[in-house]
Amino acid sequence: IHVGSKDWSGEVAPGTYEVEFRTPDGQKMLQTIQVEMGRTVSFCWDFDRMTECGAPEMTSEDEGLFRQ
Repeated sequence: IHVGSKDWSGEVAPGTYEVEFRTPDGQKMLQTIQVEMGRTVSFCWDFDRMTECGAPEMTSEDEGLFRQ
């Protein structure tokens, strides 16, 4: 499933999907989404922060942990 810079919604069969998010300037992000029968799945990616929407901000201390 390819998703542009706008919200997307639609019905898909239950299963596992690779969803590709794209921005107008060419940035891409792939996410595996599991869809279960009768369930709604929501996912949001913040390209400015390169993290899932609503994730806590990383501090400079946190960033140092990832570099070690």
